[in-house]
Amino acid sequence: MRGTFRRFLVPLVFVSALTIVTTSQVGASSLTPDLKKPTAVLIAVGVGTATVTWKASLPAAKVSHYSVTALPSKIVLGKTEPKNCVSRSLICKFSGLTKGANYTFYVEAIGLKTKDFSGLAKSATVVIKGAATTTTTASNANARACALNLSNWVIATYNVIQSNPSSIPQVITTFGVSSPIEQWVMSEESGFVSKMFTVGQTAAESQVQNDALQECSSLAAHGTNIGTIPAPPA
Repeated sequence: MRGTFRRFLVPLVFVSALTIVTTSQVGASSLTPDLKKPTAVLIAVGVGTATVTWKASLPAAKVSHYSVTALPSKIVLGKTEPKNCVSRSLICKFSGLTKGANYTFYVEAIGLKTKDFSGLAKSATVVIKGAATTTTTASNANARACALNLSNWVIATYNVIQSNPSSIPQVITTFGVSSPIEQWVMSEESGFVSKMFTVGQTAAESQVQNDALQECSSLAAHGTNIGTIPAPPA
């Protein structure tokens, strides 16, 4: 007996310069995202590089990892092409980007379950730098020092409150009540406690560092000399 020939039609997914096809979209167009989009996507550009940070998708406990796509405004095969970065934390670093090109970055959370996903969180379009300058180097150094110091203020304040709840945290006496830095540290300390229990200490500290970098950018934009923010006493 001759067998019956069956023809199977396999759907194809085409990707163009104007379309991003993500894990969540292939074969799942009728699904509703189980995770909220990541938020506050920020880009720190360097010479041919970019560092992407964001705030966690919720619920964080259901996130397996994040997929980040660097999409150039104009794709040139062999020169300026999309790049992808996968991270289990809240930061991704890209290198080998085309200097002088415009890039937009997209962040998506991938869940622990096969079909868990978030929608895409989009950054502002940035221009990748072509050459380092003294001003840029100094600015980046100040931002890193500021973020480190603010992160340590959060940890120090947490330790003081845990050991002696009735004491006045030194962040208040150093920066003043209701100052922008004091308000940020106290707010971040409260969130740090809850994150410790939900995602663990390492992830909580990583989130504080990312938040501190964003706060330093905000402070600098409002005229604060972030290079002079002191570290907490040892």
